[in-house]
Parts: sequence; C-alpha cells; structure tokens
Amino acid sequence: MKRFVWIVFFAMVSVLATRAAFAVTDPNGFMGLKWSQSAGDCRKQGICSEQVLTLPDKLANESTLFGKEKTFNGIAATSSSFGFFDNKFYFGAAYFDPRIVSFDHLKNELVKTHGQPKSSSAKTSTWLLGNTKATVYKGDSFYGAIYTHTPTFAKVAKVKSFPIREQPPAPAKKKK
Repeated sequence: MKRFVWIVFFAMVSVLATRAAFAVTDPNGFMGLKWSQSAGDCRKQGICSEQVLTLPDKLANESTLFGKEKTFNGIAATSSSFGFFDNKFYFGAAYFDPRIVSFDHLKNELVKTHGQPKSSSAKTSTWLLGNTKATVYKGDSFYGAIYTHTPTFAKVAKVKSFPIREQPPAPAKKKK
C-alpha cells in the first residue's frame, strides 16, 4: 500500500510539473519565424512574400510583409502577415474565414498547443507565454490569431501612442 501511495504521489507531481512547464513554454516566434529574425530571413525561408502591406500608422523603421503560408496550426487561413521593427520580427498574424473555420475550433487548437488561456471572453482569448503574447479574436467578418514579441511590441506601442491596457482594478464594494 505504501508503495502505491508513492507511485501515485510521483505520478501527480510529474503531471503537475509537466503542465506547469507546458503552460509557460514560449513559442519564440510565429509560423516558423523566430523573434528578431529579419525580413530577409523571412523571405529566404519562404515564409514571407515580397509584397509589402502598407499600414496607415507605419513607422519609418517598421515594415509588414504578406505571408505565403495559408495554414496556421493545420487550420486553413485566408492570409498571414509579418511585422518588423528595426528589421527584427515582432508580430505575426493569421486570418480566418468564419464560414470555413469556427472560432471555437481555432481557440481549441491553441489550447492544445499552449494550454488554457490567461484570459478569455466570447470574442478573445489571450495566452502569455514568456516573451510572447498570443491572442485569438472574433471579428465581425473574420477571425484572427496574433502573436507578438511583447518587449518589442511595447516599444512600438509607446512610439505609436497605443493605449497600454493594464489589468482593470477590481470593482469597489458598495457600502451599505
């Protein structure tokens, strides 16, 4: 009996340790391109096309390329894009047609890959994975998966004056 208790104990510790390590594993990139690789690397690897995506708030040292890949995590995507700041990869996005892919299927595939999201609602789910933030969202006419290198994205957001969303404070209790 004592031996059985020890076996169960070690099995539980192993499972918990594996789940904890799994949940914080940083993918260190998106769709085969690692953070900080250059636009040239993306083209050489056949991940990015030569076609530049022009964004209205583009910075002088920022570029975005259309991706060549039409699948993400084995799911058919309508398009993908890769963003570079100071010629270093810092965000990737894949877009999906809701007539072909359900939002729940997309989210569940990311749960299989990254574990449970840090936060989730009817329209978004977000994972914090070391230096990577992964978000799936449900738009009106498309769904998206966006991966960002959080330290670089924070720099770009600051320059562009994006609102940095902090955790909202807990609602104050009403006094009676």
